[in-house]
Amino acid sequence: PILRPDHPPGTKTTSGHTSFSGIFEESGRGHGQRGETEPARTDSTRTKISVMTNESQNGAGVQFIAPPKPITRPHPSPGTKLLSTTKYTPLQIFLLFFTKAILQKIIQNTNEFGVAHRPTTTTPWTDLSLKEMFSFMALIIYMGLVKCCSITDYWRGGKVYKLPFPRSVMTCKRFLQIRHALHLSSSADEAANEKKKGTPDYDCLCKIKPLYEELRAACKDNYHPSENVSINECVIVTKSCTDQKQNMREPTCWGYKLFVLVDGSSGYKWDFFVCEGRSHKIGKKGPSDDSVLEGHHKVVHKTQKWYKTFFFHFMDIAFANAFILYKEHATRRGDVPFIQKEFREALALELARAGSSITDEPESSVSSKHLPVHISGDSSIGRMRCRYCQAKTPVKCTTCKMALCFVAGR
Repeated sequence: PILRPDHPPGTKTTSGHTSFSGIFEESGRGHGQRGETEPARTDSTRTKISVMTNESQNGAGVQFIAPPKPITRPHPSPGTKLLSTTKYTPLQIFLLFFTKAILQKIIQNTNEFGVAHRPTTTTPWTDLSLKEMFSFMALIIYMGLVKCCSITDYWRGGKVYKLPFPRSVMTCKRFLQIRHALHLSSSADEAANEKKKGTPDYDCLCKIKPLYEELRAACKDNYHPSENVSINECVIVTKSCTDQKQNMREPTCWGYKLFVLVDGSSGYKWDFFVCEGRSHKIGKKGPSDDSVLEGHHKVVHKTQKWYKTFFFHFMDIAFANAFILYKEHATRRGDVPFIQKEFREALALELARAGSSITDEPESSVSSKHLPVHISGDSSIGRMRCRYCQAKTPVKCTTCKMALCFVAGR
């Protein structure tokens, strides 16, 4: 389009100003008005439009200048809100997101569900305590660091498995009981919400609402984002059948869609919300999550209950945000921060200590059972071949019954 004045240049109206009414004409390719032809325009030869303003007092035209970009001065400054004079442990930072108040609410709802759905004739339900919840979460972190094919493999014996940490924290039977009865909302709220099904008042996220709202508020309260933020799409993979599930193409076919507001400089998840509707066209490659921190050592527990899937994903969000707060706080203090793997290891140990009487030396109790002893009273009688060097030795292990050389240098 070409901008033309209504009158020739220099012509003034009755008000004393130069008249520009902003008439636009469209120039075609060889089909102008009144039989006139105009040359075709390409993208490289675009018509420049000069915008004139009203005539100033000295008679000269003033050219329009774009205003400068406003300067962002956030208050408080972007970053963590932790006190720089205080040293925080990984557990203290993690409890900023999973507070003891929300944990007590989850424990109450889990106990209510466990009593109602556990048969009293076979194995009655034992009430879950805060210490047991800490131990349960410690094992969840540990299972994200050490991968096994099945949950029961963490408590298996034998030479291949026999992991000492899970046995020292909680029994396999109790862990599976807590995992089965885990519940985030109360039964009364679920029953009241179920009566509203089919109406606008029905809440699709009723079963995760207590933890969902508390975690979102905690993420906002403990960090101030920078100027650059991004909105990412995240998918929680599951095959459970609910109304909120999104049907997508590869690489993720089934799952729940989340929109995450991420700080561009640190990757901190400042806010997120779950898509409650159903969508069948997301994209050719499916949504992706640009914030990769929670993908490392991710807590993966396959379950048929969709609200449990959200619980494990919310734990991953809390782990990732807690690590970012810890790293920025340690950098401000001049300390050398952990990497994320070391941070999760330290957090798992702190949760285990807070939940049970775990000791720092589990190897000492195991090694005390394996002691050397002489095969017979005479060192030359009853000797056996060493298990490793095949030399004759009068010493064997009291537990393994294997002959071993008890000689320095071998």
